[in-house]
Amino acid sequence: DGCWWIYHFEYKPVWPWLNPPWFLTIQIMMTLALMLHMATIVFNICYFVGSCPPKKERKYVGACSAMNWVAAAFITISVSWFGYKADVDRQWLPNPDSNFLSWSFGFAILSGFFSIFAGLCLLTDYMRIGIEEERKEKPAGYAVKPNPRY
Repeated sequence: DGCWWIYHFEYKPVWPWLNPPWFLTIQIMMTLALMLHMATIVFNICYFVGSCPPKKERKYVGACSAMNWVAAAFITISVSWFGYKADVDRQWLPNPDSNFLSWSFGFAILSGFFSIFAGLCLLTDYMRIGIEEERKEKPAGYAVKPNPRY
């Protein structure tokens, strides 16, 4: 039986080699990024379906934008750190000459780019909602009236 759970007592002597502290940090940051994306999806669904009150729409979009930016930061740090360690720390990976970063690493990089793009889009929507709220609050005296031509 060569397959055991990573926390099994058989792995205790080699556990620091299998899961170095930097790798655990990367796992935590990527897990937090995934959780932030799931929360963002829930808030976005509430916003686009219209189930949130109109006065709180801007807060929902702002929270989604902030969560996307934090997730993008976590992903960027994690991907950069993992790519650096996979290239430099040759003792961590078994058979390092045969191991290389593949399509899953590329998708992790793409997820960081898409998180940044989503954060930008949500930030733009946040600012648009703010401008619309300011226009609604202006008194009627500031409204531009057409100039009659005779």
